[in-house]
Amino acid sequence: MNKFSCLFGSKYSLRQKFGQKCYSQRYGFAASLVEHLEETELQAKYKPIDRLPVKPPFVKNLFRGKFDTDFLAFPEFMPEARVELLERNAEVVRKLVDDNVDPARIDGKAAVPDELIEKLASLKLFGLMAPRSVGGAEFTHTERARIMEIVGESPSVGVLLFQNETLGHKLIAAHGDDYQKEKLLKSLITGKKYATLCFGEANCGSDATKFETQAVRSGTDWLLHGTKVWVPNADNADLFIVVAKIRLTHETPQNPYYAEEGEEPFTPEDVGFFLVERNAANVRVGPRYDTVGLRGVPMCEVTFDNVVVPDAMVLTDFFRGYDVVKRMFAEDRYAIGSIALATLKRALREAAEYSVQRRVRDVNLYQYEFAQRRLGRMALQAYAIESVIYFTTGIMDMYEGQDCEVENAIAKVFCTEAALAAVNDAMQLMGGQALLEDSSFTRYHRDLRALTLFDHHNDLYRGLIALNSLQYISAAVSETIMAKRNPLFYTMKNFRSTFTMRFMKNDEDDPHLYLRLKDNLHPSLMFLADQLEACVLRFEHAIIKTLSMLGPETVHDQMYLRRIADCASLLYTMTAVLSRASRAYCIGSENADDELVLAETFVRDSHDSFKELVNGLHYGEYYVTDHNFKRLSHRTVESKKYFLPEPYKLNY
Repeated sequence: MNKFSCLFGSKYSLRQKFGQKCYSQRYGFAASLVEHLEETELQAKYKPIDRLPVKPPFVKNLFRGKFDTDFLAFPEFMPEARVELLERNAEVVRKLVDDNVDPARIDGKAAVPDELIEKLASLKLFGLMAPRSVGGAEFTHTERARIMEIVGESPSVGVLLFQNETLGHKLIAAHGDDYQKEKLLKSLITGKKYATLCFGEANCGSDATKFETQAVRSGTDWLLHGTKVWVPNADNADLFIVVAKIRLTHETPQNPYYAEEGEEPFTPEDVGFFLVERNAANVRVGPRYDTVGLRGVPMCEVTFDNVVVPDAMVLTDFFRGYDVVKRMFAEDRYAIGSIALATLKRALREAAEYSVQRRVRDVNLYQYEFAQRRLGRMALQAYAIESVIYFTTGIMDMYEGQDCEVENAIAKVFCTEAALAAVNDAMQLMGGQALLEDSSFTRYHRDLRALTLFDHHNDLYRGLIALNSLQYISAAVSETIMAKRNPLFYTMKNFRSTFTMRFMKNDEDDPHLYLRLKDNLHPSLMFLADQLEACVLRFEHAIIKTLSMLGPETVHDQMYLRRIADCASLLYTMTAVLSRASRAYCIGSENADDELVLAETFVRDSHDSFKELVNGLHYGEYYVTDHNFKRLSHRTVESKKYFLPEPYKLNY
């Protein structure tokens, strides 16, 4: 048992018919007047949004077969006046991007022009979520996602803003002391200075437990020594936020200032944040890596050779660096999806124009069915990505302190990979034109490929999705798993479980639909709601079966973890799409019919993909070919080449 436990005022105030719950009743909007906004600024002076109490995490509970139907109502938390204000802000940013941002030039010069950075700073785009008191715009996650979607048409610009805020001043705002905030915060938020996070290392990647960069106590200061790699925007950064392991000399007593009251003293194995200014002695920035994508964001190696760091430049959340970084990333990954969405929308626009202008045998390209399928898939992916992003940000904005770590990871993985697949469709549609060096589609492809690797590769996030969710449900399912793994000791419990499933006709392949998800969606989506519910219940059975079969080894079987994460991602994206389409139809949206078609297509396709994945979990090695891949991988590594001779040779 113990070993297993370680595993793991709305615009529409009337109640909508067809079972859709009244949004204003559910979310309790407060009236809010918006003050005058200068058109040239993003200074939003309005009352904070009233948030609802926190809910249990949505995706993590899907692993237990629990589905909170409140999430089937697409989040609506902003009063109409604030939505209008957001659109005004978006128009200002759109004009700036159209007039000043040239993605091809940024890619060719491998740099974001200084004059563009000044204009971005003038609109407070370097501090979208920072408080107005220190020069920020104080936006919600949804408002930030909308602005990032616009500036993300040049992914390099989007990533520049993302890393300066998420990996820069947000860390100082959340974990710095008064001196650090006064000294650094305002200049970073207003764009006068840049900050960047120095995290990864050559020999251990992002594994903080094996960092070689060390901070050694020396009197009242720290000596920082080590090398960080793949540091974004290191060429231009004025402040390096360095995550380093702590080493204390025996002669120096531990300083109780860094341990909060009641906490254990820090240990030499912990890591901390050190703020190092660029002009500090013994800081060396190496030449930039010649990257294929995101060329406007210089990635460099930064070396710290016994750099002196005073106590005043150490973040107060000392020795908790790794946990702090995880928490910061946990709520901001959707922004990478917004950048991917912007790139996809631009590619879709160009592909549609090309299909109208291009004629093949006196027929417009768009009239061919192969072209229609590719264009349709691009539109479908854009709709799904957009739904996931704003569904995620809406949940975070509407519920106070909501746990969306897994949802954000899903947003990053799904959005970047779906956008990349859509651009591949566009390149097939374009034909040879897409292979030209100056083609915008080659740039889109390179940038989106880079986004799948930015802030760690997507397979790492798949592990995060699966492991964090399994850990969350471990206590709740541990007794069930123990009984299934030890049937002789739990005979009656297993008998009751089997009898109940038979009596309720709750077969693992065809579960009894008792969640009644269709009661919370428009009747036009009843069939799709049943498909989603069947997937949720099958997923619960598959998780129990997998844990019963593998036990503690589940956390080490990465192929199963990948399959689990992909199942959870499909459930979440289907929920976001159905929620949005149902809302559109219930309120009489202008494009409700189109949204219904998009939702039907996406859910039916996702249902087929989910069925294949969940069968792999349920039937295990009798269904999947994981063991074959492991064997082939071993043979390849063993021979260090393709290990078979050509087929025309006599091999006997």
